[in-house]
Amino acid sequence: MIKLNYAHLCDYAFLSQDGKVNVIGIFGAISGKQFPLTHPRFSFVANLKVGTRGMYDGVVAILDQGGKPAVPELNFKLETKEDNQSPNLILNFENVSFQKPGRYSIRIKVGKDEIANMPIELIQAN
Repeated sequence: MIKLNYAHLCDYAFLSQDGKVNVIGIFGAISGKQFPLTHPRFSFVANLKVGTRGMYDGVVAILDQGGKPAVPELNFKLETKEDNQSPNLILNFENVSFQKPGRYSIRIKVGKDEIANMPIELIQAN
């Protein structure tokens, strides 16, 4: 069993030397004056609760309003060596283009299970 403890979109995320997650600039919306809009860089950070040790394949997808991938999916591997671990996941996105304003979503799947589906709003600024 895998559950999501938390997930954030932010300007930047990294692990410190002692393994702590550092999250800078959490946001839920991106605005721009004209579309298509290319956002130079952002990070997706999550903490998962994994009940059973093992190796897991996962994918993070950014979906448009119609549920179609807005950018290529990012695949990741998750390995836990003990039961009941809470691994951190940090994925970096660079130069992501959004075709039009509206509500997009970020979907996390591990194996066949959808762990989370969080919204991100793209706003047309004046």
